[in-house]
Amino acid sequence: MTVDRSIDRTMMAREAPAARRLPTVLGMQLRHRVGVGGEGEVWAATAPDTSLRAVKLIRPDIVAEPVAFTRRAQALARIDDAALVRVLNARVLGTGEWAGWGAMVMEFIDGEPLDDAHLGAAAFANLEPLALALDRLHDGEWSDGDALVHRDVKPSNLIRAGDGRIVLVDPSTLRTVGGDMTYVGTPLFVAPEVLTGRFGPPADVYSFAATLLALHSGARGDALAAMLAQPDALDVPEPMVDALSSDPGDRPLRCTDLVDSTRTIVVRPTAEAAAPGVDV
Repeated sequence: MTVDRSIDRTMMAREAPAARRLPTVLGMQLRHRVGVGGEGEVWAATAPDTSLRAVKLIRPDIVAEPVAFTRRAQALARIDDAALVRVLNARVLGTGEWAGWGAMVMEFIDGEPLDDAHLGAAAFANLEPLALALDRLHDGEWSDGDALVHRDVKPSNLIRAGDGRIVLVDPSTLRTVGGDMTYVGTPLFVAPEVLTGRFGPPADVYSFAATLLALHSGARGDALAAMLAQPDALDVPEPMVDALSSDPGDRPLRCTDLVDSTRTIVVRPTAEAAAPGVDV
């Protein structure tokens, strides 16, 4: 449930069938579109029991293999962590103008996305549950020991729910290492090796560190890019500096190595990197 501003929304609207032509998807009554991203679009929908759901409609070129998509969706439905959005149902649609599109039904997280959030030192404690959840994915806890990589950890994919928890959405980007590891990610937050298509959990460690830095400092855009380019100049714990290394072998093995709610940490970028909205 996130808007990717790098996508041409007009182009996406032309590609996607109009919602009014198919008012229900997998039994969910579509209500309104809440986001557009690199894989498709996300809609708010009402379930038969009147509960609110999120439905992600995924372009056919992303789905590729319907059987593999359905099998992966079944695996995602096993994931059970309060910091990760729950997948309730998914399949490839077989008829109508949406034929060939994937549809993924998820819990609807009603809250504020963290696109422009500035959490300060609280970011380390606030994101500790997410760090634990990512480590569980990487350990293969719900995938029979096979490491799962999210591939698109970033502030706009995080929502602070009404109960206070921060939830990582868009599970459709999750893949097991060695499977379909095509490029998915967002500039600034994506690890360098992702461009090669050969990567694993360290890519999420990098993205988590970049996200943590953005939420802690409030920096975005060029200011954040300057900070990420000089991690050695930042006054942050050593694991954070290591996590932002361009070499995945230099990064910590676990996201939980980056969070420590017992201490206050201030980011002090170099003069060249300093910009309005950045703690100095």
